[in-house]
Amino acid sequence: MEFQLTINTDNATFEEEEDRHQELASILRVTARRIAMLPATWKAFSFAVQDSNGNAVGRAELAQ
Repeated sequence: MEFQLTINTDNATFEEEEDRHQELASILRVTARRIAMLPATWKAFSFAVQDSNGNAVGRAELAQ
């Protein structure tokens, strides 16, 4: 199996230098919660990762 997490930081949400790390940490927390809620029987998944404004900024994928 392989897990990949891609986050594109080239959007307005990441422009403010003092907020950049907070936004990234928030995206990671939300992504971790979503993965934790998936049924353990799932062998693979793929979903869009969103910033705090709801914009798609990447993808989380688990593939066999």
